[in-house]
Amino acid sequence: MPLKKIVKQTFDQSDVHIDGHEYVDCVFQHCNIRFSASRPFDMSQSKLGRNVMIFFEKHAHLTLWFLSYLYRIPGQRPLVEKIFQDIRDHKFDNPEETDWYKHDYWY
Repeated sequence: MPLKKIVKQTFDQSDVHIDGHEYVDCVFQHCNIRFSASRPFDMSQSKLGRNVMIFFEKHAHLTLWFLSYLYRIPGQRPLVEKIFQDIRDHKFDNPEETDWYKHDYWY
């Protein structure tokens, strides 16, 4: 299912659920951005202004919990660090990519 496109809008003092939307040249200020990881999203050429809070909900929250849990297990910290290095190296830029085996996280 394609993303719902929203162009050149300003979100001010709003609660914005970003899953399944493509924001193009939008501005977010004084608002809550909510991501639950139910669908991909895009925010091309958009700006996050002042007083924006990001909420990770449902599946997104569980993913962060899982990473936090792994980080606390003795010997697993390098695994989590590698995941974050892959984020910095843009290895997860395609949200449709689901082939987990392409990312080697065995320690």
